[in-house]
Amino acid sequence: MKEKTMAPWVYYTGLILFYGCIALLLILPIASNTAVPHILDYLSHISGIVEANAAWSEGQFLLRTAPIGHNGWEYPFFQFYSPTSYAFAGLVYRWVTPSNPFMAYKITVICALVLGGLGIHRLVYWWLNSYAIAILASVVYLFSPYNIIIINNLGAFNEVIALGILPFVLYYTLQRYYNPVSSKTFLQVSILWYALLTIHLITFVYSSIFIGLFLLIVSLQNKRFSNLFRVGIAYVFGCFLAIWYFAPILFFNTILVVHRTFDIPFSHYFPSFVNLLSPFVKFTPPTRVQNGYLDSMSAIHPNIGLPILLAACVSMYIFFSKQSFKKLNEDNYLLPLLALFFIAFMFIWSPINFWDCLPKSLLIIQYSWRLLGQVMWVGALLFAGVMYWLFNNKFSTKYIMLGVILLVAFNGVGLFKKNEMVTNVLAARLIDLPFILESENNYEVYIIDVKKNPKFVSLIDNVPLFKTASDEAYGDHVLKLNLKHSISRDLLNSAVSPYVVVQAAVPVNINLNHQQLIAVIDEKQFIAYDLKPGPFEWKISLNQFQNKKSKTPLTFYFKLSGENQKGYKLFPIAIKNISLAGFLNDSEVMNLQQVEKQCVHKNSKTICTLDVPSTIRTVELPVLYYPEMLGITVNGKAVDYKSVFYNGSLITAVTSEAGKQNIIEFQFRGLLWANYLSLTAWGIVGLLFLYTLQMYVRGE
Repeated sequence: MKEKTMAPWVYYTGLILFYGCIALLLILPIASNTAVPHILDYLSHISGIVEANAAWSEGQFLLRTAPIGHNGWEYPFFQFYSPTSYAFAGLVYRWVTPSNPFMAYKITVICALVLGGLGIHRLVYWWLNSYAIAILASVVYLFSPYNIIIINNLGAFNEVIALGILPFVLYYTLQRYYNPVSSKTFLQVSILWYALLTIHLITFVYSSIFIGLFLLIVSLQNKRFSNLFRVGIAYVFGCFLAIWYFAPILFFNTILVVHRTFDIPFSHYFPSFVNLLSPFVKFTPPTRVQNGYLDSMSAIHPNIGLPILLAACVSMYIFFSKQSFKKLNEDNYLLPLLALFFIAFMFIWSPINFWDCLPKSLLIIQYSWRLLGQVMWVGALLFAGVMYWLFNNKFSTKYIMLGVILLVAFNGVGLFKKNEMVTNVLAARLIDLPFILESENNYEVYIIDVKKNPKFVSLIDNVPLFKTASDEAYGDHVLKLNLKHSISRDLLNSAVSPYVVVQAAVPVNINLNHQQLIAVIDEKQFIAYDLKPGPFEWKISLNQFQNKKSKTPLTFYFKLSGENQKGYKLFPIAIKNISLAGFLNDSEVMNLQQVEKQCVHKNSKTICTLDVPSTIRTVELPVLYYPEMLGITVNGKAVDYKSVFYNGSLITAVTSEAGKQNIIEFQFRGLLWANYLSLTAWGIVGLLFLYTLQMYVRGE
């Protein structure tokens, strides 16, 4: 084809506009700015954007904690999940779309799609020196069925962004491979791998494996193992840039609630062979889960897509007929690309289930079909190579639009089908949704899993007793009547003065008719509470049930006056908390409720000014407990801290300076040694940047 004659800035401005139009077409099913799909992942990611904006507002950099989630107790959501993507989207929400976080969500996705198109374009042009084929290959990448699914049906916000920068990661990694002594390529590779790691860990893991395999096979062909080693150095340095983020995941992931997902058999997520090879995206009606959200996993059936399948078939013909793509730098990419395609295919679907025999730690990848993200770039390059071979590098630019229309028609059919997964939530409610970061079982996935790690519990203050239920008619978590629970006698006996505390509210529009809520203990009506509209707190003393000799659990449930036990049912009492308390001696402990009133949040730190009585030895703090990751000072001196089990979570407590005013400052800071390593690595990046800039100015 003829070389483009227009100025580069005109050409690339046109490309950005073109990919912007492609991006708008891809997000067509979620185009509304006033309604959001009623899928939990969408709402979770939008909540993350709201939290990121709040984190920016309080001066966090880098983003680590969610200021609003989990009662404002420094929940470290961004420390463990995708800080870079939320940081960017939070800035968009803050400065561009302050009235609608869903618009910030979509703008971020559009930017990622434009980057993905530009990245594939640059990569293919560098390889084959054809602008027309580069444009078509980028459309294959963007319109791959998997990309359509994760954008519109899964709401996989961070994965979409990761796949947007992945082509640039591959491109600059190859530049480093062919120019291994350049400080410029060292910087580019390190920073891009850092970005991928802090945007989506799963895509980072997969990309590390597949790009590593790609370069290894290329090196086996050309014997440039020293080049591969130098790429590895830049990659490792990129990991050091992100060690502030990655180290806590590496060392503490197994003690967090999120680790429970590893208990799910991996084979549960295999796609069928027929669906994988289907030419079109297939959807089935979704099921509903707790709280009415749609189960997006049950509705999708991932496939590779016709353009990539055809490209793989033609590539096999080329390979077995001893033909060849154009060689660049004496390398032939046909063999490594085909090898990666079939490796990915066999890992996504295999007649032999080998996954369940592998270590559970590998289940971080969650679903085998997530490898389709790697098939996207492999397939786009195979498609580009096939087009080059078929047209002998004479594909005319006048056929580009026809090619784009055909490619969009092959894979874009799913965009125009009725999507039964998209029921709507009003966007006006989204600003109030940070609590969605909590799972449907009312815990966050990045808190310490006390059930599996009881050794982290130093003290017990408050133990949750009753599960609540969600009922859309009342719009809140409501009390389950006649549902029997038991309290361990050892737990009861360990308390100083045990009592059950009920924090709840009765709707003002309910006609109670003088009803009472009755606590039934050991099958006997123990005490009653006169119900009135509005919030209430009811404390039920259990002192008389302490018995050091008895091992029989205490049974406990609620019923309404005048009712017999007829199985559990819902009653419109909105429940905030039902728990067993009274474990600690009130004269020796300043509890959380007392402390929170005396605390202010300033510049990402919390400062509590307390007048501590002479008898107080322990002060509970409104911050979640994480070993080694909190910085706490009492009257300017760094102190150790311990954990307290409080209402299902671990909060933090410190030893106070009794009998005087205590100024306690605390902040979630992550692992100090990892922070220092990252800071050192970024300092080296700064020096290398200045050196590279100097070389550029001098023309060297």
